[in-house]
Amino acid sequence: EKKFNQLLNSNTPTSKIPPYLKQYSILRPERSNNKLGKPKGGNGGSRKPPEQHDEKVEAKAESCPQCKSHRIKKKDKYSFTVYDFPILRLIKRLATVFVYCCKDCGCEFEGTHPLVPLKGQVGPRMQAFVTVIKHHFGGAYGKISEFTNDLLGESFSPNALNDAVSNVASALKPSYDKIRDKVKEAKVKQSDETGWPVNGSSWWLWAVITASYVFVWIDEFRSSKVLEKIFGVAEDFVGVLVSDCFSAYHAFKVVSQKCWLHLLRKAKFEAKKSPKKDISRLYE
Repeated sequence: EKKFNQLLNSNTPTSKIPPYLKQYSILRPERSNNKLGKPKGGNGGSRKPPEQHDEKVEAKAESCPQCKSHRIKKKDKYSFTVYDFPILRLIKRLATVFVYCCKDCGCEFEGTHPLVPLKGQVGPRMQAFVTVIKHHFGGAYGKISEFTNDLLGESFSPNALNDAVSNVASALKPSYDKIRDKVKEAKVKQSDETGWPVNGSSWWLWAVITASYVFVWIDEFRSSKVLEKIFGVAEDFVGVLVSDCFSAYHAFKVVSQKCWLHLLRKAKFEAKKSPKKDISRLYE
């Protein structure tokens, strides 16, 4: 029973509960009797045709596909809009960077331009494209390198693409810091953490959420020290921190509230074990 309670207890997430023990999970609403999909006789699509088309094509035939005869005549026709990508062409931009020297302090510096990267040869639009492929689709740099080569006919090494993503991170850091400040100032914020692999090692992704912002922090540790890195010392903490029952939140001595879903799950779990005790009344 002790071993069993380590695997299945009131803090076990619903996703980790075996299917045959799902009675411990919170009951979900029953499915509606309404049939899925479009009603019979629907038009099959809701996209409005564009006012103007970029190009026109005509699907024609020269002969009968069955007997190969050329004695064919037009019987009818219909038109519809096709949405497609243009053929992607890599822009090769010659960037000239001017180097300056200040006559007053002797400082040497370089000129800047929005379309000239601060590091490497990958421009800002391609940097954004690689970043989306990397983080939205979980692509490895080696695979992204092969993909860009097939797509654009130009080869970029995994290291060059890694630098491109780093450039995006540097450009977004002021916005990232601003979100962190907004989260720290919020009257109510909820924090949770989940496992996150970094170069083959197990790290942790911490997410702090308010009504308007989401702040993500990736750290090697899963302790109250991480909360201090995000919010500062407990004495300077503003507002209320909502969390589950993980010990790191207990060690971070601030005004706190436990997540209602965790409390509901905990109450139901205990009520199932002890239906005659007051905990069943609390759950109801």
